[in-house]
Amino acid sequence: DEIIVGYSDIFGEDVEDELDSILQNVDTNLDGKISYSEFILATQEKRKFLYANKVEEAFNLFDKDKNGTITPEEVKAVLGAGQEFDDEVWQEIVNEVDQNKDGVIS
Repeated sequence: DEIIVGYSDIFGEDVEDELDSILQNVDTNLDGKISYSEFILATQEKRKFLYANKVEEAFNLFDKDKNGTITPEEVKAVLGAGQEFDDEVWQEIVNEVDQNKDGVIS
């Protein structure tokens, strides 16, 4: 009941439906309660999800033409403002994380 009162400000009238949904997703042993280990697992999964979103946002920041790859030119466009580095420097940055060695980050 305390959770319902606390979350009612956030979810409004649908608070019980939302809490039921949360319980169904987190209560892995289906005992109607959220144990400490279930809580920890749920927060870790949420953290992974948030981290993945941050990585995707960062990738999209660099991927100016939205083609799914980051070129040395795109790295330069984001990081090179006011910098006078040779183009080789931007290629080296890409090469450091280019796993399949195709000259771009994907």
